[in-house]
This record gives sequence, structure tokens and C-alpha cells, in this order.
Amino acid sequence: MSQHESGFTLVELVVSIAILGILMAALVTAATVVIDAQNMNTLEDSRAAQIGGWWFATDAQSAQSPTPSLLDPTTCTTSLTPVVSFAWTDPETGTFDQVGKVATYYLKTPAGQPAQLWRRYCVTAPGGSTYSRQGDVLIADANSQQ
Repeated sequence: MSQHESGFTLVELVVSIAILGILMAALVTAATVVIDAQNMNTLEDSRAAQIGGWWFATDAQSAQSPTPSLLDPTTCTTSLTPVVSFAWTDPETGTFDQVGKVATYYLKTPAGQPAQLWRRYCVTAPGGSTYSRQGDVLIADANSQQ
């Protein structure tokens, strides 16, 4: 062999392949984390829309009037913009008393952001007429709809 032959030794090739393997593993891990985070956000948005659709259909079917009306200001009020409100009564388990229920869908606009659709659910005590709020749930966020 002549002294002018150039090339890489076996040790140099093995070390460079090992370093490239470590770098590729780090890049693949980082890409996987980013993709999983994006998929999780999409999944959460999809889940909220599915649950909201199920609630809306159930509320509309439970409503006693064929035409849903806007929220009655004397029951389970909100200072926000109501979109639609459904009201119905159900028998209380183990009694003959009726429980009034109201599900109201309303818009809420956080400062500097697009409107969000929320659901407020209220019930009366058995035989009562005063509604108490059971909870508010975010149904749709304009930022997540793309």
C-alpha cells in the first residue's frame, strides 16, 4: 500500500455511525413528542364536540315544548348571551315529586379571543321552584375549529 491512499479506518466509521444513530434517536423522539401533543389536542377538541352533540340532542329530546325558547330570566340566569335553552321535568327517584331541569347553551367571549359555546345545567329541588346551577361545560372553542 502506498502512503498516498486516503480513506477512513474501521474505527472512524464505527464511531461516526454510532454518533449518527444517537442523533437520529433524539430527532425521532422529539418529532414523536410534537406529533403526539398535536394529536392529543385534536382528540380533546373532537371529544368535546361529540359530547356537546350528544348533550344537545338529549336536551332537545327531553324538552317539553316543541320549540326551544331562550333562557327564562327567572330560572338559572346568565349574564352572557344565551343561544338556546331547553326545559323539562323528570320524576325524582323514589318519590312522586317532579324535578325541573334546564340546559342553556350560551356564548362566552374571553377578552381578545373568539366566542366559545358553553352549556349550563340547572335543576330544582324535588317539588321546588328555585333552580340551582349544577355546572358549566365548554362545548366548542372557535380557536380549536380549523
